[in-house]
Parts: sequence; C-alpha cells; structure tokens
Amino acid sequence: MRWAITSTFLWALAQAAEQIDPKIYARLFMNNKPMFDRMSTAVLQKLPKSGKVLDLASGPGEPSVTLATMEPNAHIICTDSQAAMTEKAKTRASAAGITNIGFEVTSADDLAKWNDGNFDAVTMSFGLMFVANKAKSLHEIYRVLKPGGFAYVSAKVSHHEGLLRCLARRLWFSAACLDADALAADHDGHRCG
Repeated sequence: MRWAITSTFLWALAQAAEQIDPKIYARLFMNNKPMFDRMSTAVLQKLPKSGKVLDLASGPGEPSVTLATMEPNAHIICTDSQAAMTEKAKTRASAAGITNIGFEVTSADDLAKWNDGNFDAVTMSFGLMFVANKAKSLHEIYRVLKPGGFAYVSAKVSHHEGLLRCLARRLWFSAACLDADALAADHDGHRCG
C-alpha cells in the first residue's frame, strides 16, 4: 500500500520540514508525482484558457509547478502556511524557468487575501489533514471559486472521506472519489463512485 506509506512520510516530513535537508524533502515529496500529474491533467481538462488556479498547502510547489509547466497560459497561485515551504516552491519554479506562478504564505483555512469568485480552480494535495479548521477551509475554497469553478482535494480518504462528503453537501458542491486517494469537488451535483 504505497499511498499509505507515502502519506505517512509526508506527514512526518511536514512536521519537521524545517529540519530536513531540502533536497531529501523534495525527493521524497516527488514520490507523489504520478498523483500530481493526474490531478494537473484533470484540472487542465476543465480549466478555461488563461484560467486562474489557487493551489493550497503546496509544500515545495506541487501541483503548482506541474500545472504551470503543463499550461503556460494559466496563472497559478502557490501557497503554503510555512514560509520555508513557499521559498522551496519559488526555488523549484525558478529552476524550471516558470513565470506564470505567484506565491503567498497563507493557511488553507484563511483565504481572506482573495475576493469571492476569484479562481477557476482550487487544488490541495495532501494538505487538508494539516489544516486546523477543515470545515472553514472547505467553505473558503467554495467562496473563492468562480461560479462553475471546481476544486480537487487529495486527502487520506479513510480519515477524511466522510467529513469531505458531509461538508461538501452542506456547501452545495459534490465530492467524488478518484483513485481511492484523491477527492474532486465541483458544482454539478453529488456523485461518488
């Protein structure tokens, strides 16, 4: 069960991110590259040309860097609650020559920096489990999405699936299980496969 091991590594790494060699952290983090690629592909299939994406809890820049690389016309905002993680993301984006990406230090449960209906898409990869107020985070995601916008949130399903579905129904957008480890939400009605 590779996903569970990777998820555990990410949790441990996030707890001690300031103490881990950035190269080691990035290498371990990139073990999730197939999931980042799948999420990025799914986002880009629905994203309008020159669309705006808010990536929450991005750590050292995923899926932000992948999205920005795959679609140079999109504008990506890469966030993390830790300034050191945002700096790692900036370094990775700079090394890749990416210019369609901005960076902010913010918690996923406080998106007050952005107006209602500001983004075409919101992504969060394995970040929800570290957010203090998960319900507020999901409400904020809904608030900053444009009408018809969509969110892709990956989380440890066995722990957060029920919470996500319950909150999604309350916020009038749906949760769908993807690959048993990624949850997608959009505004077209409840479905779960």
